[in-house]
Amino acid sequence: MKSLILFPLAAAAVLLFPCSLSAQEDAGVLKARRAIVEAEREASLKKMSELRMKHIRMDRNLKRTHDRIMELHRNLALALDAKPDIREMNDKILKLESELKTLDAKLNTADAKPAEQSKTATEKGK
Repeated sequence: MKSLILFPLAAAAVLLFPCSLSAQEDAGVLKARRAIVEAEREASLKKMSELRMKHIRMDRNLKRTHDRIMELHRNLALALDAKPDIREMNDKILKLESELKTLDAKLNTADAKPAEQSKTATEKGK
C-alpha cells in the first residue's frame, strides 16, 4: 500500500525537479527512488509468497510435492542434528546468543542509568 502512495509522489518529484540538480540533491533523489524500488520489491516478494502458497493449497500435485519436500527437510534436519560436531556447534551458538542477550541487558541498564542521572540532575537544578 505504501508503494502505491510513494511511487506516484516520487515520480512526480523526479519529473518536476530540474535536470541540473546539485550532487547532494541528486543523491537525495536517488535515495528516494531506491526506497520506492525497495518497497515495491518487498511488496512483490510478499505477493509471490502468497501466490505460491495459494497454488500449493489448491493444486493436489503441488501440495503432495510440498509435503514430501517438508518431510525430507525434517529428516535431513534430524540426521544432521544427530552428528556430534553439528550438536557441538549448535550448543556454542546457543551459548553465544545467551551471552549476547546478557550483554544487551547490561547495556540497556547502563544506558538507562545516565538518563536517570541527567533527569535527577535536571530536577535538582530546578
